[in-house]
Amino acid sequence: MSTSKLVVSITVDWEGEHLRDLGDLQATRAAIERSLGAGVPFTHYICPTYWLGAQLPPDPARAIRSVVRKGDELALHVHGWRALVEGAGVRFLSEPDWNGDGTGHGVPLGVYRGDVGAILASARDLLQRHRRDRLGFPLRRGDDLRRRVRGADGARVPGRDFARRLLPA
Repeated sequence: MSTSKLVVSITVDWEGEHLRDLGDLQATRAAIERSLGAGVPFTHYICPTYWLGAQLPPDPARAIRSVVRKGDELALHVHGWRALVEGAGVRFLSEPDWNGDGTGHGVPLGVYRGDVGAILASARDLLQRHRRDRLGFPLRRGDDLRRRVRGADGARVPGRDFARRLLPA
């Protein structure tokens, strides 16, 4: 008889908008761990716009660290927020926008075509500046870029290879 090991990991998207739900996140983790009877690592996909703009939340890094535990992973999560796009030196596009609020949160990164790499690199650098370590980041996309993004050689960039090719560690 063989034995198998079940690995459970929960992902959390930090959208880059506000930090009001930290208590909910802690309660959710506690409920999941109670139901499983074991600790569960979380992967925190963080959009670095917390450190941009005129209305910064108080100490975003401290707030994020307050819910990150040993064994959790931190990763890059990118939306087309105006401040993030313009901070990368790219002209902001307001459409198409699935939520229609003008912030860029709902603008798919794929509309930036050749400028996606600059946006991702800028976002990665911003997040790295606010982390204690300098580990590489997995990439979580807000939309499916695989159909639209091509590498410098013109070949399609599969989703899993996208971060490696555009964001070398």
